Parts: sequence; structure tokens; C-alpha cells
Amino acid sequence: MKPNKLTYFLFTVVGILIFTGCGMKPGSSGKSSKFFETFYAGSKNGTQYFIKPLDFADADKQGAAVDFTLRDADFQGDSTTVNYTLTTSRQLPADQAISFVDANGKSIFQTRMVERLFQERTKTGYLARYTSKAPNPAVASAFEQTDMTLRVFTEGEGTLIFLPSGKTQSAMQEVNRNLFSLY
Repeated sequence: MKPNKLTYFLFTVVGILIFTGCGMKPGSSGKSSKFFETFYAGSKNGTQYFIKPLDFADADKQGAAVDFTLRDADFQGDSTTVNYTLTTSRQLPADQAISFVDANGKSIFQTRMVERLFQERTKTGYLARYTSKAPNPAVASAFEQTDMTLRVFTEGEGTLIFLPSGKTQSAMQEVNRNLFSLY
């Protein structure tokens, strides 16, 4: 019996569905996957979480985007990687401290040993990317505060204060409810 065009078509469709996973992304976790991704990092490291960039802005239309990467194997440790992308009208020095502050002005956590990854000119100013580490419990407590501000302390330049966007406030609530509430 000779296979017809319909048989070839069906085998092709089934093959595509098998090899592409039916369009499903591995590690997605329901509604919260809009704001974070989950990856298995091996039996020693447990699960790795990537919290997608959260947007902050100031009154001068300068911006900050912050993303977080952490693993649950050492949740009580100092293992959250915090990455910052700052869009500013002026060039920022490499040395700076970055702090998350609650609505009462109290510091939730401050990153130390901030390392600038790059800085470049844009049409309207500068774009810089930084990375640092923060304690997991402190990062988790920051996500309980939907009205926190991001403060960037620069030597000789003063303090830049960034407020969370509405989407960021919603994202923080979802991440807190679907990720940090597990710990």
C-alpha cells in the first residue's frame, strides 16, 4: 500500500508538535510566568528563578530596569544577582550604591560591590548596565513593598530616585504571591 499525501501531512504535523513541545515553554508557571521564569539548575543548585525586568522612572524621564536571578537551594544566603539598566541624561560614575527604600524612607536592602558592565551614549543621554549581589531574604521582603523606590547614590552627582511603574507594582505583587510566598 502506497502512502498518500494525507499520511505525509499527518506525520509532518505530529513530528512538528513533538519536536516543538506543542508551543509550550518549559518552566512556565501559569500567570506568574508573565513576570518570572523558572529553570531547573541541577540537583545541587535546585530551581533557578529569573524575575523579568521591573521598570522604574523619575520625574525627568530617566529610567531604570531591574531584574533578579536567584536559586532556591541557598535561599537564606547572599545569592540573588541584581542587574540594573539605567537610562540617564548624564554620565554616571562607575562607583555607586543602589538601594531599595520603602514608603517610609527606610532602606529595605542596599546592594554592595556594584560592578558596571558597560556604559554607552544614546541619542538622549547614557545607557549603563550594572550588576551586584543581594541577600535572598532581603530581596523577598522588597517584593512585599509595592510602593518602594529605587535610589541610586552617585559620588559627586547626588541621588537619583526612581518610582515603580503601575506594571511594576502589579508584577511585584504577583511575584511575591507566586514565588516568594513559597519560602
